[in-house]
Amino acid sequence: YILGTKASWSVKHTRHATSYLQWAIDSFVEAAKLQQHLDAQVERLINESYTSGNFGDLTRSLLGERPEDEGRSQTSYDKTFDRITARYHHHDLDGGIRETKWGALMAVQAWEQKDKSLKGINSSRDRTRRHQANVMFGKLPMTEKAAKILVAN
Repeated sequence: YILGTKASWSVKHTRHATSYLQWAIDSFVEAAKLQQHLDAQVERLINESYTSGNFGDLTRSLLGERPEDEGRSQTSYDKTFDRITARYHHHDLDGGIRETKWGALMAVQAWEQKDKSLKGINSSRDRTRRHQANVMFGKLPMTEKAAKILVAN
């Protein structure tokens, strides 16, 4: 009762509230530091030149060597290579980022998110679901591999 009236809600005392508060503050500070680090990396990737030839080399390192045997495996490799390269030259990368490392990373990510074929899925509804799950839960291995290569060089 507060001033003769029953309270509609109450706050329970929490054991170690001060340490929980300090943990929350520390977590926030670490997240802010990480964000600053990521901002600096993105800025560096945006400012570093990356030509079409560099992008071709990156794509080959992502896909591996082109198969020697003529036939289906070579055709599959060529189609994948062409689709990734098309993303690099797509209008989405207009505005000054195409010939940068950031543009290269965005092209690989766009291909992996939107164009990469998903084995064993025929229905567009299931393909959309799988795509959304991959985007939401970070299952983009080619993009991760490309990021590691681009940041390292």
